Amino acid sequence: MKAFTTLLTAAALIAGIGIASAQSSMDKKDAKEATGNQAFCAQVAGSPADCKYATAAACEQDSGKQADAKCIPNPNRGTTGAGQSNN
Repeated sequence: MKAFTTLLTAAALIAGIGIASAQSSMDKKDAKEATGNQAFCAQVAGSPADCKYATAAACEQDSGKQADAKCIPNPNRGTTGAGQSNN
């Protein structure tokens, strides 16, 4: 019974590593398919994200014209915050 539990645990760990790797490669693919350098992007299925919006509100207003468009943070930027530090 202990051998079965050990085998089951090992299989679960291997499966978890495989899933994490797949997610990581999808994130890299999305970043390559974004055009523009603004903070927010309009994304339509099957097309590269169009990152031309400085604010989420501007993106949502413009992308509201297409039913399948959604606004996302630019995947090529680290954060969309102000970047202030308290040093």
